[in-house]
Amino acid sequence: MNISVSSWMSRVFANRVDCPVSLVAQHTHQLRMGQWFRCPSTGFGPFYSARCAFSETLRFKEHCACAVFLLAERHVHPYLLKKPNQETRLETIMSTAPKEAHAGGVQKAFAPPRDFTWQSADGLQLYGRNWIVDSPPDEAGIPVVCLPGLSRNSRDFNDIAHYLQEQNHHVIALDYRGRGKSDWDSDWRNYALPIEENDIALAIEKLGLKRFAVLGTSRGGLHALVMAGRYPAEQMAGVIFNDVGPHIEMRAVHRIAATLGHRMSAGSLEQVAENLEHTIGLQFPAFVGKDWLKLAGQLASESKDGFVMDYDPALAHQFASLDDAAPAPDLWPLYDRLIDRPVMVIHGEKSDLLSADTCKRMIETHPNARLKTISGQGHAPVLWETDTHEAVARFLRELCPVKHSKNRS
Repeated sequence: MNISVSSWMSRVFANRVDCPVSLVAQHTHQLRMGQWFRCPSTGFGPFYSARCAFSETLRFKEHCACAVFLLAERHVHPYLLKKPNQETRLETIMSTAPKEAHAGGVQKAFAPPRDFTWQSADGLQLYGRNWIVDSPPDEAGIPVVCLPGLSRNSRDFNDIAHYLQEQNHHVIALDYRGRGKSDWDSDWRNYALPIEENDIALAIEKLGLKRFAVLGTSRGGLHALVMAGRYPAEQMAGVIFNDVGPHIEMRAVHRIAATLGHRMSAGSLEQVAENLEHTIGLQFPAFVGKDWLKLAGQLASESKDGFVMDYDPALAHQFASLDDAAPAPDLWPLYDRLIDRPVMVIHGEKSDLLSADTCKRMIETHPNARLKTISGQGHAPVLWETDTHEAVARFLRELCPVKHSKNRS
């Protein structure tokens, strides 16, 4: 079946974007095959700001072409899609599925993310992404260093980085060695926290970051715990933990170990989405087809034979000697080092890795900590929702020095 763009869009909008994954896959395939849709100068601006989830493989020609399909990351116009009810109580997002952030009105143009590389101490080329802001120093927010989870990559932060860039924050997201676009290590034993920490330090040095905050998802939060010993509060001014803390539930570690390195390739993005739903569906019970497909676009990239997960399967060797009876490591002393700087904890309500009890203790034992629980999501929250973006932005604003307004005559 090959339908026109206009009739396809009408069908999508009529169904409020609850479109079969197979139809989406068909059109994304057409886009990958070079069937571009040209916009007039007035464009599809009122309908989409098309920043495609396949931005790694689709190179949009500036000002002349846009990809019009369901996975456009931003922004569905509020006229076409009703705003969701986003009732917030006690910093809990009471949503059953992620509602992607959007903004109305005239938007300032921001530069797209820029790739950069740096070299590890042992000669690997490592990759990161920069969301740059062009603001006077007295208007710029604190830079944010985003650190992904164990097998994840910098694309996990696309949505929140774009939002924070709009709030004048310079955002940096890193790919660890063996993940994303960074080189794989020939020795899997180097996929270890201390070596990755040194890689992160070299990136921070290369970028010349004098003061920054860290947003760490899962493994990225563990890095933040250790980094507190390297960077004083004057430099690493605050930490956002995305579904991780000083105590980790070992049942989650065993679950992750059982799936890591499996189902590394798939014939289509639709199949990647199905694999993810099969693997972590219990963590995200409210996800629908379009959510799984978007997540698949973050975790896999196109290859000559289909799609492949963006990490070295040798990561699984880290768990080969995992002892079922071994207790979780005690990381509370590391958390205590953060007592001199603000902390934010994002907790997935369905998470099997970060418990509500651990969150409670993190808040009670820290003089300047806050908790954001996201309903309907587990490990780890995807950071797509407007409320999450706004909560993170509020936290970051409190880390910025007080800006004195100029006297006006």
